Amino acid sequence: GVCTLLWCYDLDQVSIRNNCGCGQLETACGQVAMYSSMVQGLAGMCASVDSCCVDDTTDNDDFDTCMSTAISNGNFTVPDFDLLFPGGVPNLVGGDDTTTTSTAAPGGNTDGSKEPDDTNDAS
Repeated sequence: GVCTLLWCYDLDQVSIRNNCGCGQLETACGQVAMYSSMVQGLAGMCASVDSCCVDDTTDNDDFDTCMSTAISNGNFTVPDFDLLFPGGVPNLVGGDDTTTTSTAAPGGNTDGSKEPDDTNDAS
């Protein structure tokens, strides 16, 4: 629901991402309907998604144009999903440029042994 909506719809650019289809947004809107009283603009946005997406066959560019027109016509304001996430919506697209390097040898533990690591054994 919320994750699909945030992943597939670029709220800053008010456009659907290339790797998604409007049918995914329709499904997500159905799943997040319970939050519409908490997130201003969500109900209007989802109503516009429903109007702009025709049987998941709507081209993304046509969908974006339809949604932009809906905003221009005052049908909805772009929802502020930061209200649902303490600290705001995480960046789901940009990722983190840092990498983590494992110190474990292939198939082994960080100490180089291949014995099972019993430090987290619940027994």
